[in-house]
This record gives sequence, C-alpha cells and structure tokens, in this order.
Amino acid sequence: MNLNRAEASLPCLLRLNLNQKGYKSRLSKRVAGGWVIAAWLLVSLHNARAQESTELKQGTTLERRLSGGQSHDYNLRLDSAKFFNALIEQEGIDLEVVLVGSDGKTIAHSDNLNGDWGREIIAVIVAGGEYRLRVSSGNPKAPSGKYRIRVSMSEPTLADDEYAKAARDSDQATGLLTKGDSDSLRSAVEKFKDASSFYRAHGQKYDEALSLYGIGLAQSQLGDFVVALESYKACFSTFRALDDIPMQGSTLVNIGGAYDVLGDATKALDAYEQALPLLHSRGERESEAAALNNIGKLYADLGNWEDAASHYRRAVFVFHELGLTAREAITLTNVGGTDYLLGDTTKALSEFHEALALHRKAANKRGESDTLVQMGNAYQKLGQMAEATQAYEDALKITQSIGDHWREQDAQWSGILVLFARRPRKSSRCPAAIAQVVGRCQRSSRTRPGSEHDR
Repeated sequence: MNLNRAEASLPCLLRLNLNQKGYKSRLSKRVAGGWVIAAWLLVSLHNARAQESTELKQGTTLERRLSGGQSHDYNLRLDSAKFFNALIEQEGIDLEVVLVGSDGKTIAHSDNLNGDWGREIIAVIVAGGEYRLRVSSGNPKAPSGKYRIRVSMSEPTLADDEYAKAARDSDQATGLLTKGDSDSLRSAVEKFKDASSFYRAHGQKYDEALSLYGIGLAQSQLGDFVVALESYKACFSTFRALDDIPMQGSTLVNIGGAYDVLGDATKALDAYEQALPLLHSRGERESEAAALNNIGKLYADLGNWEDAASHYRRAVFVFHELGLTAREAITLTNVGGTDYLLGDTTKALSEFHEALALHRKAANKRGESDTLVQMGNAYQKLGQMAEATQAYEDALKITQSIGDHWREQDAQWSGILVLFARRPRKSSRCPAAIAQVVGRCQRSSRTRPGSEHDR
C-alpha cells in the first residue's frame, strides 16, 4: 500500500467555491432583440418567517437574499413554445436552479462547478404551459448570500437549440463527475468538450473556461494528471483575464495537486501558496481548506508528520463546519494516516473508522476503498490479521466494482502480505495472486501516466 494515496491532495473534488467576478452578461447579447413577449413571473419567496410574492418582469434584474436550506419559487405561464433563459448570479451562496413542469418533472437543471460565486444558467426551449423555477441552497449550514436573477423569453431558433444543448451538456457532465466511475468520467469529458467547443465558437470565455475546468477534474479522477494540468492551465489564464479571484485560487489548488502527483513538489507548493491569499481574501473557506489539506500532504511527503497533521486538522474543522461530508472524510483519512506514521496506530484506526462512515454517507467509493486498505494496514500492525484480511477484501470488492485497477492492485498486494504474514510457508494462494497482480500492472502501465499516485 502506498500511503501517499491516503495522504493525497484533494484534486478539487466536484464542488470548489468559485467566483466569477469579471463576468459581463453575454447571455443578454446572445438573445439581443429577442425580448418581444410581455411575459411575467410570479415569485414566491419561501422561508421560515413568511411568504411573499414579487413580480419579476422580463428583461429586468431582481436581487434577492437567501439563507442556507431555503428556496425561492418563480411561477411561469407561457402561451406557446419559447426559448427560456434564466441567468442567476450567485454572491456568497452556492445555489441549485431547477425548472420543473406542471407534472413535477424536471425540465432543466443547473448546479455549476463554481460554488458560492458566479452564475447558474437555465437555457431551454419549452412548450406552452405552466412551469416553476426554483432557486435553492441545499446546504442548511451555508451562510446567507444573495443572488440576482434576470430572465428572457423569445421565439426559439436553431442557435437557441444549440445553446440549450451546450447548457444541458455542461450540467449533465457535472452530474457525471459525482458518480466517480471510469465510464461516467469519460462521458463527462466528452460532454464538457462538446460544450466548450460551442462556448469557444460563440466567444463565451467564462463558460468555456468552466468546461475546461470540468475536464481537468474528470481527467484528475481518471488518473491522467498530465492532461488535467493542461486543462487547468488553460482555464486559469481566462479566469485571470476576467479578474475572477476565487476561481483563480481554486484552479491553482488543482494545478498544485497535479504537480504534486507528477512529482514536482516545488511547483505544487508554489501553486498552493499563491492560492491561499486569493481564497482567503474572498472568504472561500472550502477551497482554502482544500489547499491546507494539500499543503499537509506535501509536509507528509517530506516526513514532517506534525506539520502535516496540523494542516489536515485545520482543513477537517472547516469541512465539518461547512457540512462537506465527502471532503471531511478524505481529510480525516489523511489525519489517520499521519497518526499511523507517528506511531499512534490505535488512534489512527479510530479515525479511519470515522472516515469510513463519512465516505459511505457521501457514497465515495474510491475514498471508502482507500480507507479500508489503510484500516487493513493498521489492523495488521496491531496483529489483528483476520480484521486486516476483511478490510483488504472489502476494499478489493469495491475497486473491482468501479473498475479502478490501480486501487485494486493496492488491495491485492496488501492482502498478499497478510497471507505471507499469517501462513508464510503454507499459502498456496500467494503465487497465483502475485502473478495476477503483476499481469495487471504490466497491462495498466501502458496507459497509466507517469505517476504512482491515483486520487
């Protein structure tokens, strides 16, 4: 087992808090001249204290404040088929936007990779009828923030249909990222590529950069950090040109993670140190915590376990406060890894158990398998071979189910070591198991990038 996997940097997990400060509304240019319908929306603002209704007119901007766990509903009636556009600019709160029909079925959805800042877009051609646009914050622990909403409706054109497809591809690709299996990640890459091609052709630089960012995330999870680094660098240039400070910070965290995996600790640490003040200046606690986790990993690589544990624990505290279970689980596994290397195996095992429960709650199969292998290591060190074997076998089943051959090798090698430890002279299973792992290593090495890490 390569412990660096458990001490791995967070390769910008699905949702970093991003900002989109320099955005100039290209959406209004996209449908210029198309606002010809005197349509209106009725706004129902749902909160714990009261409900109120506000008219939202087409072509005007409405600003609202929203707290974590709350939602605002906008009811829409259309007499005929229209191209419907809703632009929602987030300021300090991560929002999800859904358009549903009168039958309750989802028509369009938007929950971009840009976290608390930047825009969400609903772009879709809809038939006449009644619809509800819901703007919500799914995290009850999130601090209150505000958003601005602007809607437009026009007669649909072929260009509108292409724009709606790009928006749909982006949203579907983001959803595929959360699944984490190899097939879903490859599909996400293709959808992000399709979307970025449209955005590039129409001069929508921010949306193109966000698609490139998504490609970087998917390629990181697939283990191709060379390609991921290229995508991150490309989108970083655009975010810098747009003066998008939190997005720059978040991308720098990912650039640092890629350099780290590729073995360039100097460039990795430089990227993290550039990211921290940018993220801190805008209160981007989630991304700042990710950077702290990754700096902790670099200290761990240098054998400075005390500083590594300190950075990890600071990150765990923030992730727990923000209710980010998946990130808390990964970083807590890292804490356990440092305590294991500091010699406190019992404490490490307790932390691994806690992290395992969080991984399962977050449905993070890769994190679950990594933690199980580390638990097996800890059980083995404590002389509890039956428990170690069970942990390795559970990890192996998970890695095989998601097609992650490199993690599968970790679990198999660890299991082989336990077999030797328990029956050093009698185990007939070891030679066959070793041959199986070696054969898989040889096959995988032809496609694996030049890194021994897989995060």
